[in-house]
Amino acid sequence: MVERCVEYTPKTRLAYLVHDETFGMRKMFDNYGFSVDLVPLPARRTSVTIVTHYTPRNPIYSAMNATFLRRQFRTFCQDLADGLQAFAESWEATATH
Repeated sequence: MVERCVEYTPKTRLAYLVHDETFGMRKMFDNYGFSVDLVPLPARRTSVTIVTHYTPRNPIYSAMNATFLRRQFRTFCQDLADGLQAFAESWEATATH
């Protein structure tokens, strides 16, 4: 994946626009990008939110998005967020010791 960081706030937010990738997303979507927000919580916890941004290229991809792609994105983003959350929390625990 080749992306360009369009927003960066240390330790709290990253946002990217994807310029090239091998998954086939750019074939289906224009303006494909994503953001990641990290919010520290009490007890060494972290809230992680990932939001994808894209525009389906045609009515077929719009229909696919409405019927199943959106759910797949949600599952993928949740898995990614869970991994980032675990990493952030383990990093925070390591940094404080």
